[in-house]
Amino acid sequence: MRRRQFFARLAGCAGALLYSILGYIDPASFGLLVSVQFVAMILIGGIATISGSIMGAFFIALLPALTRELPGYLPFLSSSATEFPNIFQVETLLYGLLIIIFLIFEPRGLFGLWIRIRNYWKAWPFSY
Repeated sequence: MRRRQFFARLAGCAGALLYSILGYIDPASFGLLVSVQFVAMILIGGIATISGSIMGAFFIALLPALTRELPGYLPFLSSSATEFPNIFQVETLLYGLLIIIFLIFEPRGLFGLWIRIRNYWKAWPFSY
């Protein structure tokens, strides 16, 4: 019960910080894509770990910057939202693909990968 209260307080503080930045809160600003991004952050980072959720948030925050660079490498992609295919569609597709890939191949997320790499390098010369 205490953990729920802690996370509820944390969510309340996050909402207060968002209000102080924006000056108003509109429920319409939280659409389906924002919900998918939040779920992707948690699943890609690692479920039930705070460090994993932070890793997932950094990863998902960097994904739009990476997809904005794709038209330079893939000339058939458009940076305009009115043309097909565009980088916004690719970005939405990547969210779904990454969620599926991490759920199938790495259920512990980026945090699980970090733990595995860390344990490997701790015992590197003597891995027997």
